[in-house]
Amino acid sequence: MNSIEAVQRTKEDGRVLVDADWSLFDQLGTHKVSFVDTGDGMTGEEMLAHLNNLSSSGGVNNDFENYGMGAKIAALTRNHLGIIYESWKDGVGSRIVIHFDEEERSYGIKPSLNDHGGSDWVILLDESVKPDIIQDHGTRVTLLGMTLEEDTMQPPPEARGGRENWVFQYLNTRFFDVPESVDLQARIGYYREKENTKHNYTRRVKGQRASLDANCDASGTVKISDAIVHWWIMSKERSGHGREFLMGHTGCINQNELFDIAFGRANMAPGFGVIFGKEDIVLYVEPISGYVQDTTRTRLVQEDGSSLPWSRWQDEFRQAMPEAIKKFMEARMGAAENESHSETIRERLKAIAKFFSISRYQANSSGSIFADPDSETRSKTGSGAVNTSGSGGLRKTGGTAAAGALDTILLAGKKEGGLRSEEVQPDKFPDVKWVSASDGTRADDELEDRAAEYLHRDNLIKANADFQGFTDIIKHFAEVYESIPNSEAIIRNEVQEAFEQQLVEVVTGALSFRNRPKWNPDHFKAAVSEESLTTAVMSRYHIITAIKRSIGSKLGKAAKAMESAD
Repeated sequence: MNSIEAVQRTKEDGRVLVDADWSLFDQLGTHKVSFVDTGDGMTGEEMLAHLNNLSSSGGVNNDFENYGMGAKIAALTRNHLGIIYESWKDGVGSRIVIHFDEEERSYGIKPSLNDHGGSDWVILLDESVKPDIIQDHGTRVTLLGMTLEEDTMQPPPEARGGRENWVFQYLNTRFFDVPESVDLQARIGYYREKENTKHNYTRRVKGQRASLDANCDASGTVKISDAIVHWWIMSKERSGHGREFLMGHTGCINQNELFDIAFGRANMAPGFGVIFGKEDIVLYVEPISGYVQDTTRTRLVQEDGSSLPWSRWQDEFRQAMPEAIKKFMEARMGAAENESHSETIRERLKAIAKFFSISRYQANSSGSIFADPDSETRSKTGSGAVNTSGSGGLRKTGGTAAAGALDTILLAGKKEGGLRSEEVQPDKFPDVKWVSASDGTRADDELEDRAAEYLHRDNLIKANADFQGFTDIIKHFAEVYESIPNSEAIIRNEVQEAFEQQLVEVVTGALSFRNRPKWNPDHFKAAVSEESLTTAVMSRYHIITAIKRSIGSKLGKAAKAMESAD
């Protein structure tokens, strides 16, 4: 980003290249990553002034107000051996090396040998070391790592795209748009022979917008209160050749940079209402105002430093969800071959509904129950919020905890002579939808080796029909009744209904603890996590007994009839 801004300050078209420092490679035989630009450059004196001060912002007004500072903070801790700054201005080149001084235990400029056998802070450069793309002005910054042997072009553990493409993919996913005046290039296949230009070459980085637009079936924007949500429905035939990041994900945009990219299990699309097919949906929130980058440009935060209001953004998008996304999800849901037993299970459990609720009471002046005002819990409702005063009375509270919901104070326990209250009914039973990789309702890496996930905003359980804890039982009973035609479909139906009920009971029970004094949001989230639901369905004795009984009632007579016929 520093390089792009340096190019923009020239008011001319320019180039930025992320590549190996090939002049150092010829000397060391090791790849060191470098950033080369045709920006305005710096003199030796300017580099001394800006680079020896860790907190220096360069003395130049720029869009982000942290010119150079973020790079130094982020890079120096990973490059104790040094960072080489080589810059040309008005045709004159200068070099400075900043490093970590082991003796002084501090960061600073490292003296370099000069042509006279002495040392200088700034070394004037010969024309032969200047990168090809630089003419009269520009800069090259090279990261040396912790040792001379370290390959700083190697991908870090969290990088996507593999050794071949990670530099390109990282840059392409870091920028939403690259300014038209800047030709940003990244090295592909740096570790191959330099002469192998078919597999070791540079490729232009255009940013995520160009990649997503070229690989989608539909796209658009939705205006919410203080942001714009960009959305794409990705094509099934998309292909990024490992260089581009085209799987479903979410993120946010600030000044054409991308932050908070989340995919896989971290994908926040379900919160936006994308319950099915999140692996083919991309959502970027672009705040209009009131949000800033932190010093190292790694996070986007509100101006007061607090986290982004993802919950509010998600609620607002749900209310204005594009018809194209609704139809896309309907098509995915329609692809599911299995049927839900939610209504049957709901009717069955209504008779024992009171046993799923740990009693809670809501203040009501005409209520017949006396509750303990010191046992308050919080719950989201659409009514005004009430709170207990120190004397046990009531008072209205102001403000909201989330868009479209107010806090209501509930009382967890009874007390003789306490506050008049009425009992609050438990949350409704969740619905269950079965998903499978075979019918496209589940991505290959979604719910992998997990039984189910619970989506609280939709009060929906997504059950994984491919989970081995389910399929092993289906396989067992299918072998028992293999002689009966079409028995497997009946067995699958009975097994899934039994596990649906088990999941519904677990989640409904957990909901009764939500927002109680000793249950904070993290506790509730853990109770209904994919891992908790998976563990819950692995109890075997009672559920196998129930499944055996239900299957026997449907197939047992047929089996006996076939035995008699034999």
